Amino acid sequence: MDKTENRLALMEIYRNEWMHRDDAFITMFWRFITISLVITFLPNLVSRVGVSHEAINVLPHWVFSTCGIITALFGMYLTVGEARRIEAVDESYKRVMETLPKQVQMIKLDNLEKTDAAHPHKAKIYNVVTQLVSRRLNNIFCTSMFLVVILLAIANMIFW
Repeated sequence: MDKTENRLALMEIYRNEWMHRDDAFITMFWRFITISLVITFLPNLVSRVGVSHEAINVLPHWVFSTCGIITALFGMYLTVGEARRIEAVDESYKRVMETLPKQVQMIKLDNLEKTDAAHPHKAKIYNVVTQLVSRRLNNIFCTSMFLVVILLAIANMIFW
């Protein structure tokens, strides 16, 4: 095998690692969101269904919201860590790709922008997309969703 084939094989390994980590991130993210919401609103759900359970009726309502907040914070910590691992794999993949000959490298949005200088409106679109993609939407989405769950738990604690 030559060096290019070795690098392509390494890129395939990184891509598989990225896909595995992305699946793990999505699964972990939605599990923690769901668990946090269920814990937070458990007394509300139980009273709405009309089921009465001794343990739920004995504990104060704020205990469930507090446990939901703690679960959400723990989930945010774990999923942001997983998102950073995805970023590390992505950066490693890009470093290996940059060592390949130009004819086998993927085309980047930056390169498209430079080659299409005759159409300035396309260059603006490419700039917006490049900036959006470079901000790591996993981190933004993850943090904002967990913050929404925490705010719902606080509202549930205050208004219930």
